[in-house]
Amino acid sequence: YGGRYTEAAEQFDAGFRSASQSSPEAAPPDAVLSLATAAGRSHFEAGNLEAAAALAAKVAATPSGRLLQEAVEVANGSVPPDDALETGAADEAARRLNRLIALALPDGDASSSATPARDALEAELGPSGQLAKLLAPAADGGADDAAARSLPMMALRSSAGQLAVATGQGDAPWVRPLLVAALKDFEALQPAGPTLKPVLFRTLSALGSCIGEAEPVTSEGLFRSALDHVDAVATKGPGAIAALDSPRGRLWRAQVFLGYAEMLARSSSATR
Repeated sequence: YGGRYTEAAEQFDAGFRSASQSSPEAAPPDAVLSLATAAGRSHFEAGNLEAAAALAAKVAATPSGRLLQEAVEVANGSVPPDDALETGAADEAARRLNRLIALALPDGDASSSATPARDALEAELGPSGQLAKLLAPAADGGADDAAARSLPMMALRSSAGQLAVATGQGDAPWVRPLLVAALKDFEALQPAGPTLKPVLFRTLSALGSCIGEAEPVTSEGLFRSALDHVDAVATKGPGAIAALDSPRGRLWRAQVFLGYAEMLARSSSATR
């Protein structure tokens, strides 16, 4: 998509409508479903949740469509059902993480959700949690290298660690290894483009928050590196700038600056 999610959504929408009116010979059913899914994902990235939900409903019978549908539900404040589906490890991990986000970050008073958030995170990401097993790096007993080190798994590990930090659970023993594993994945895979490039500065920022008081010098270095990578993403062209200026992009940047400011405010070395 190159960061131009609104433009991509319009083009995929047009392709889906055209394919839907064509014969199966001219537009195979799988191709039609793929266009609908791509359009729905583009609308979701652009923040057009109503359009994304409508398209997700059309492809809900497919694993990727169901995943998109549940992501929209979470964005709208609902908790997806905890049911079993025949999916791959990455899709199952994404479904579990989506549900965990809804449980750990419910709409409403955040002060009343600290204990439920901690319990939900520990149940999924603690030593015996199913999501922890799915996200475990290969060296730590996870799946084989090909499945464990992939772009989806990289993003999922990072998001799980960020979720813990966002809910005030950054001191849990499993958070730091997840974020470090995500950074190693990024270094090995070198993802390009504005969709995955922000994973790097978001992960660095979350890790800086995670170790802040215990290792203030290292934490400051991580935040400075995160800020450098925010600037680096912004130099990747109009699509990258559009992605950073989207509602989620602005939130991600704010989290970096606020996390850095909080770390400095708590750091005795920064005070000196």
